[in-house]
Amino acid sequence: MKVHFLGGSDEVGASSLFVEIANHRILVDCGIRMKDREGEILPKINIIDELGGVETVLLTHAHLDHSGGLPVIYQKYNVPLYLTAPTLAIISIMLLDALKVMEMEKTKEDEIPLYTLQEVEKVIAAARPIPFGVTTELFGGDVRFTFYSASHILGAAFIIIEGKDDGVLMISGDISYVDQVSIPGLVIPPKIKPDLVIIESTYGGRVHADRNEQIEKLVEQTGEVLKRSGSILFPSFAVGRAQEIILILSDAIEKKKIPLVPILVDGLVKNICQVYSSYPDLMTPWLKKRIRKYGNPFFYDDGPTIPIWEYKKREVYAKMRPSIIVSSSGMLSGGPSPLYAQELAGDKRNFIAITGYQDEESPGRKLQQLAQEGKGMLQLGEKSVSLECGVGTYSLSAHADTEQLGNIIQSFGAKRVALVHGDHGAREFLSFAMEEKGVKEVFQPVLGEELVFNKRGRKRTKSVLAETENTPKIKKHTDLNLVELAEELLYKDGVNRPYTIQEIMVAGGYSYEEITEQEIERIRKMFAINSYPFKQDKKKKFLYRIVPQFYGTKSSPEQVGVWEQNKLANRIQEIFPEKSGIYRHSFDSASKTMTLFFCFPKKAWEVYGEIIKAIEEESLWKIQISPTVHQESLIQEANKVIPESWQTEKKVSLYMQEEKVILSLSKNPFSLEEIQAEIAEFQNRTGFTLEVISKGNTMLAGQLLAAPVKQENAIQKEKKTEEKPIAQKPEPVKQPELLSFKAKQSKQMEINQAFFTIKKRFMYEPHQPLKTSLRNEGTPYIELIFVTNQLGERYQEAISGLEKETGWQLRIKKHCDQFRIKEIAKSLIPKDWELLKEPAVYLNDLNIVACVKNIIKPESLEELDRQLYDQTAFHLKIVTLQNPIMEIRIDSIKVPNYMKNYVFNEEKLEKLKQAYAKSAKSPSPIEVRRIGNDQYLLIDGLKRIIAAKSLGYTTISAQIVEKTLGDLLQ
Repeated sequence: MKVHFLGGSDEVGASSLFVEIANHRILVDCGIRMKDREGEILPKINIIDELGGVETVLLTHAHLDHSGGLPVIYQKYNVPLYLTAPTLAIISIMLLDALKVMEMEKTKEDEIPLYTLQEVEKVIAAARPIPFGVTTELFGGDVRFTFYSASHILGAAFIIIEGKDDGVLMISGDISYVDQVSIPGLVIPPKIKPDLVIIESTYGGRVHADRNEQIEKLVEQTGEVLKRSGSILFPSFAVGRAQEIILILSDAIEKKKIPLVPILVDGLVKNICQVYSSYPDLMTPWLKKRIRKYGNPFFYDDGPTIPIWEYKKREVYAKMRPSIIVSSSGMLSGGPSPLYAQELAGDKRNFIAITGYQDEESPGRKLQQLAQEGKGMLQLGEKSVSLECGVGTYSLSAHADTEQLGNIIQSFGAKRVALVHGDHGAREFLSFAMEEKGVKEVFQPVLGEELVFNKRGRKRTKSVLAETENTPKIKKHTDLNLVELAEELLYKDGVNRPYTIQEIMVAGGYSYEEITEQEIERIRKMFAINSYPFKQDKKKKFLYRIVPQFYGTKSSPEQVGVWEQNKLANRIQEIFPEKSGIYRHSFDSASKTMTLFFCFPKKAWEVYGEIIKAIEEESLWKIQISPTVHQESLIQEANKVIPESWQTEKKVSLYMQEEKVILSLSKNPFSLEEIQAEIAEFQNRTGFTLEVISKGNTMLAGQLLAAPVKQENAIQKEKKTEEKPIAQKPEPVKQPELLSFKAKQSKQMEINQAFFTIKKRFMYEPHQPLKTSLRNEGTPYIELIFVTNQLGERYQEAISGLEKETGWQLRIKKHCDQFRIKEIAKSLIPKDWELLKEPAVYLNDLNIVACVKNIIKPESLEELDRQLYDQTAFHLKIVTLQNPIMEIRIDSIKVPNYMKNYVFNEEKLEKLKQAYAKSAKSPSPIEVRRIGNDQYLLIDGLKRIIAAKSLGYTTISAQIVEKTLGDLLQ
């Protein structure tokens, strides 16, 4: 076996190994350097041809220092690429982003990009995702490899490679040891004894601080910054570190360890968070629960995070105080993080928190040095700023330290170790540590070095997954149901997630050995004919997205009358032609809601409101109009008002809050009264007022509309001429009257900022809204949902203040969360009182009635009632029913007609039968009312009667109710 160290051996960057094993050639990783080495950012891949070329590629994980050079390899070689499924999803994002950065550099510095989009497409097309723990055969069984979780980032693997009669090799990639918030700690597989271990040494010579203590310090520092109304920036690696920080801080806000402020998430971080949400089974138990609860644990309804998608708003968000900002890149060398650092650096209230590795020449390392010196100028991109803000470093490393690396080596029982991915000092120190732990040979290879060794000789592991050419004939998934598949993916991943062909195949039921080059090509051709509801990305041809119009959830039995999505979409297209101003529609699967997007929503509701209501009744869908105005169409309509013959430059200014448009003209030799009819038509079409301004002349549409256009006869014109001399000039309109047609409102906040303002206002109140959401019924407003609307009405004064602060109308939804009220009531009732049945909710009277066996302390009833009222605005009434329990004949019980239509869950009914069979009696008495001599009317317990009869019972235990809860309540 030979290993050629092409990069990443005596440095951090450009990791790449060329392995010759069992007469075959494998490339493991091909990364790039963040800063060139002797003018080169790639590994020494130029010698690959001299070594005989590449037969297959293995990838440990998605970080660019391990994957960034792959497209260059695929410029020449068309070979399989083996990696884990999460790594495939992440490199699809990372490589495209790297390409975008290179294109920008080409524009700025006239540099030629390393590769093109076509090479990225080749990489993705070659990908073969393999799960952790599955042994895969290559080259007819001559070589086998297995991925095991390296606990570094999502999808990261260390690799065991076995050559037939040629030894066993372990390659660590980047490896961690302890549990992170998101990724579980390392588990070493048993009975694997590599002949050579190639392991990273990034933190050789160092021991990490206690991770939990570092998290506590980080949270404490964040709280201090926010309390002084400052902002804190976490420059973060987009994959791994950023997700950790978001989860740590979100949890701290939920537990009220720090104030509620927005967590602004920018850069590549946003896209990677979506991938993390797609693999709950690879996460820690804590995060798995959050994914099941929220879907996306990073961005969810009423959560503290705001993803920054509109890049033009970055400067606005950078000035927001207080706030938390999580943005790539982690070394402040690219991405949006330098922009935020520039804004924060000059203010002592602010803070920049470093949480990851900093290259010697990176701005992040310079920041740390300046913080130690206490002052200085920091170069961020093309701008130099004075450092006045606080700076701190926190150890949240996802690399193993010296002691942990030693434990890993001992677990494998390795006698020969090669140290890579570290500087000279780190490798030197780790080398001594390895020798102390009994390692016989420790190598410190340099760039371009070759290492040759013989096998130890050992029994090979049993193969789980054989190579493609040795497997049985692959079955064709001609029955792949794309509609059902899209439904499942939407439910699991949410909207706007891109997928590669291979990811779609895995989700559609393909086993990993079935994903062959031929089958990928067959699916690609099938998609070229018909891929609905998936659509190929116009620029990134290897990616597919679910079309926005698609809604795939099948109707449940109780929704038989609900129209299918396509039927409703077709009906909308029939009723609303393009000239109606509709330009898009979307569906919400959870709430059965269709949203229509009109250029001018206010006018659309006025014109089509009744039609929409009729379609709602027919389709059983809720149909709403998005309140967002199509600004480009508004500008086009304003420009139409001025005749082409005027030959004047036009400038359009939009005032969305005031529903006003100002059209400024550079010159105007004509009277603006000539376009009075056009101005009136503009307002009629758009619902906006139009103010036309030129030199010395202003015309407000509202003023013109107050005096409608009339056809004047010759006599009227003559009278006007007599009353007013022709030479007299008309009086100009006074500027102060321009806003007199609309009441002045406070400036409306951006909606996410408004949500946070509301949440922050209620954070320390005894009751918070369960949910805040944007609604539209002709005009947009924010809806607040409390446990009960009566509870929300206690905060009318606070809500009025929030309306003034946010500029939004706030409404309390008429709502009663009966389940939550019952749970609160049950928690208040002492256990020794023995609650007999589920409390009953009486909405009209705002009462909860609970039936107990004994009221042990009657004097506490008033206090329990007060507690429930404080928490829910409902009163608690606790009663006892002194009703006898006795055995009665089942055939003496009359079942009310309305109960005969009940439908029961067969599984639950079967469990009830089993309970009867074990105890030989009813688990709890049914309730009946006496209606005659030995005749009873059933009140509650039909399922128990059915179960008893099916087991052949003729009698059943029953409580003879003389007074019901309703009787006692009255």
